[in-house]
Amino acid sequence: MVDTLLDPLIRRWVFPMVKTGRTFVVPVGEALRAGLATSGEYGERFPGFLERFLRALAEPGWAPGSYYPGGWYRRLTGEGADPLLTEPTPEALRPFYRDELLVDAAGKWRLGRQPIRGRVLRFFLQNLEFDPELQLYRVHYPLEEVDEVQYIHHESPPLRVERLDEGTEPPCLRLNDGSEEPLATGTLRLDGRERLYCTVRAAGLTAEFSEQARWQVLSSLEEEHGRFFVTLGGRRVEIPVND
Repeated sequence: MVDTLLDPLIRRWVFPMVKTGRTFVVPVGEALRAGLATSGEYGERFPGFLERFLRALAEPGWAPGSYYPGGWYRRLTGEGADPLLTEPTPEALRPFYRDELLVDAAGKWRLGRQPIRGRVLRFFLQNLEFDPELQLYRVHYPLEEVDEVQYIHHESPPLRVERLDEGTEPPCLRLNDGSEEPLATGTLRLDGRERLYCTVRAAGLTAEFSEQARWQVLSSLEEEHGRFFVTLGGRRVEIPVND
């Protein structure tokens, strides 16, 4: 679905997040935005405020990351200010902004400039989801009063294959979230830069092979008439190359 207000923001990795029920959502679609007026959480003026807010974010000068217009709206109304007449600025919204969650081309995670490693990274990976509507990854986990949701600017797949165990049939993958699962050999594929991928989890997410795991697979690579094959667990498997 094309959303003329939100699509340009998402392409810049700007995510307006509105709390509805127990969770935060990107308010995609006019129906959802209009429904916020009848939800009892914000009031009938909120959709107009939200549309004005989204149009303000479309202007230059807004950093990538998550913005929380609902929290700002409640503060303004609590202070007696008119939300429809208050100008959204980066300075005013600093308390209602969260730094960009990024996975770079090398698979390293960071929040703003802060690297994410160790137990925090493992927690994020274990709560990783793929949003089929926005075609984006997000971290989603429950807190006591609300479900936390943060979308990811991913320059490469957040999931990585760290190791391949060929002692099983099919071979077993160890992923960077600590989980293990059988390799779906039919999903192996190379891109034009010889990066290796496969599909993992029931949701059909893409995982990129680390250099070590990639070498485990490609050390047996053979080419025949423009087609590529590897041998895994005693079986010969074709790997398509996608540009």
